Amino acid sequence: MLMPMLKAQWTNLRRDRLALFLVFILPVIFFSVFAIIFGGGGSGGSKPVNLKVAFLDLDQTKSSSAMLKTIQNLESVDAFAATANDGIQPADEEQILRLVRTNKADAAVILPKGLEASIASFGGTRPAVQVIYDSANPIAQNMLSGVLQGAAFSAAPEMLVKNGLGQFKTFGGPFSAQQEAALELMTNFVNPASSPDNNDDTQAGTQSAASGLSMNNGLVKIETISAQKASSKNSSGQTKSMVAYYAAGVAVMFLMFSMAGSASALLEHQEKGTLERLISGQMSITQLIMSHWTFFVLTGIVQLTVMFGFAALVFKVDLSQLSVLVGCIVMGVVTAMASAGFIIMLATLCRSRKQLESVSTTVILIMSAFGGSMVPRPFLPQFIQDTSKLTFNGWALDGFLKVLWYYDPTQNIFSVLKWHILTILLMAATFLLIANWRAKRWTVA
Repeated sequence: MLMPMLKAQWTNLRRDRLALFLVFILPVIFFSVFAIIFGGGGSGGSKPVNLKVAFLDLDQTKSSSAMLKTIQNLESVDAFAATANDGIQPADEEQILRLVRTNKADAAVILPKGLEASIASFGGTRPAVQVIYDSANPIAQNMLSGVLQGAAFSAAPEMLVKNGLGQFKTFGGPFSAQQEAALELMTNFVNPASSPDNNDDTQAGTQSAASGLSMNNGLVKIETISAQKASSKNSSGQTKSMVAYYAAGVAVMFLMFSMAGSASALLEHQEKGTLERLISGQMSITQLIMSHWTFFVLTGIVQLTVMFGFAALVFKVDLSQLSVLVGCIVMGVVTAMASAGFIIMLATLCRSRKQLESVSTTVILIMSAFGGSMVPRPFLPQFIQDTSKLTFNGWALDGFLKVLWYYDPTQNIFSVLKWHILTILLMAATFLLIANWRAKRWTVA
């Protein structure tokens, strides 16, 4: 009896295409998604996101220019000179801070005046190189600290020799003429201009600087500053909480999950035979779809209101600014509209509530992974970030982040969100059109 039972169960499984998909294909899809995100996507790898770094050179010396050139030659860094609003004049410190705060740069580096004279000068006070970073991307903070120490080593080794031995003379007495000549010879030997392979020393320099010296107080002194904390303290005396960053991703993901559970009511009409009675009267199939969509939208708005209200009361997410509150309301409404349309579209594409439960869970998890709800955006490869633009939740998450995390009070909230709003509404309309088209098959008797 064992073999006939096994054969019968295999036959039932083989006939159910969705079950075959869930058993054999779905695990491969999930494995591939997370392998691309966390493992680089296999042997070929997925191209990592280059760190966009704005720099401001206040020292304007040979050493500072060489340091910046060394950083620009790094493959993982996309460095550019920060300019003012006119695009010509150099930016000031407040403008370069705004670049990071509004996500136009992942980090910024300000080389102070007197930098060249302070390289390898470990005694007394010395000007610090400022590294301004995004709190949502802490990797940039440590990465740039190591890169700057390596750049100082490879870009200005003659200053390392001069300043190092200069300190020795201060404490040990003056050099003889022969020692001065040897110092000059050594300086010419280590000068980057005399070495054809000076650009290849960056990694070695980073390792040398980091191995024996502090990352923030080595050949150069480095001061790291969070753009969000600095800007918040300057404006309202409060610091932004990272809860505001993650609230956006969680809100969008669970909004879709809650609507997926409610959408089964649409298929329940068909399974219980009440659908024919509903559409045989004065209600059309389009009216039925729109009534469910309206209910889901209203439910979603209430859910987002409760979620962000709880975040504001318990976790101190700052919604006190009118522009931020308006932005959250607008993004909440359009996101609920697109979520409802998407879930109803899935419901009309499925033939049973069981299929809807399986398909919706799978699709929502994959969309959340690609859209940035499950993994913070800075950790996603460039391919994943580009793909998220094809999903409405990717646009919704980006819109919420522009309100809750990257918003600049000097800009109008609607000018910041206009493309996000238009794109999400267009996707919502597309979902409803597809749902209405697919639902018409229920009217064919």
